[in-house]
Amino acid sequence: MPFLRFLNQIGSPTEQLLQQSGLPIFALDDPEALIPFHQACLFIAEAAQHEGIDNLGILVGQQTQISDLGRFGRLLCQCLTLEELLSTVEQMIHTYSSSNQMWMVQEGDRMGFHHQCQCPPTFASQQIELYVVALIFRAFRLFLGPDWQPIAIHLQGIPSQKLVSNTLFSNTPVVFMQPSNAIIFPRTLLSTSRRISPLSCRSDHQNDYQFLQLSAPSSDFDESLKQLLRSLISDGYPHIEQVAELTGISPRSLQRHLSKSGLSYSNLVDQVRFEASVHLLKDRSIKLIEVSTALGYSDAGNFTRAFRRWAGVSPRQFRYQCG
Repeated sequence: MPFLRFLNQIGSPTEQLLQQSGLPIFALDDPEALIPFHQACLFIAEAAQHEGIDNLGILVGQQTQISDLGRFGRLLCQCLTLEELLSTVEQMIHTYSSSNQMWMVQEGDRMGFHHQCQCPPTFASQQIELYVVALIFRAFRLFLGPDWQPIAIHLQGIPSQKLVSNTLFSNTPVVFMQPSNAIIFPRTLLSTSRRISPLSCRSDHQNDYQFLQLSAPSSDFDESLKQLLRSLISDGYPHIEQVAELTGISPRSLQRHLSKSGLSYSNLVDQVRFEASVHLLKDRSIKLIEVSTALGYSDAGNFTRAFRRWAGVSPRQFRYQCG
C-alpha cells in the first residue's frame, strides 16, 4: 500500500502494473490482507523498471509512516523505548510477513539490528530490502530524532555509488556484500524513550497482538493456500490456473499436492467459502446479500444452494439457529 501511494503520486499506471504482476487489486483495500510475496516483489520490480527508479524501495520507505503498517504498525507506535520497539519487531515480524526475518545481535558495546529477505537475490528482492532498511531508519528516528545516523549500515547487495550518495546514507559508512542487511548503533541507545508520547492507546495492545497472532501468514502449505483463497474469493470463483500462478507452481503440481492431502481443488474452495460464510453469518449486521457478494457469488440463490449443500440448512436458518 505504501508503494501504491507513492506510485499514484508520481502518476504511474498502478492498476496496469498490478494486473501484470497478478496481484488481486481488491485485496489492497485492506491493510491486514495477506497477499503473495512473490507477486508483491514482481509488482515493485516492474514499477521500478517502468519508472526508471533504481532506488524505489528507499524512496517509498522514507515516505512511509510506521502507522501505515496496520495493526503491526500500531503495535510499534505504542512502544515506549527503542529496545521495546526492536524486540517487538523481532518477535512479531512473522505475523506480518512470512518472507522477512529480523533479529538483534550484540557486538561488544554495539548492537546490530539485522534483516534478511527469504527469497533468491534479485532486483525485486533488493527493492524490498532497501524499503525495509529505510523503514527501520524511520523507526529509530521515532526515538532518536529526524537527523539521527547509525554507526554503519550493512547491505547484502553489490556496491552502488547511487546508494552511498543517497541522502539517507550520505553521512554513514555503508558496507556492501554482507550476509544480511543491518543497522549498527551504540548499545546505550536501547533505553532511549520516545521524544513524543505514543498517540495510540496501549489498552489496544493485547487486541492487536491477538489479531496478528491469529491472522499470521502460515508456514504450512495447505493453510497458506487457504489464506490465499480467502483473499481471492470476493472477486468470484478463483480458478486453479490463477492460484497456481500466485503460488509459483503449475496447476498439475498443485492438484498433485492437494491429492496427497486427500483434497481436491474444488473441495478446498468450498471449505474456504463455507468457513468464511459461517464467520460472516454470525454477524447479524451483515445482510445475506452482502455475505453472498463477499464470497464471490453474483447470484444470491447460488450461495443459498451451496450453503445448504455444505451445512444442510439455508443461510437464514443457520443464522436463526446461531441465535
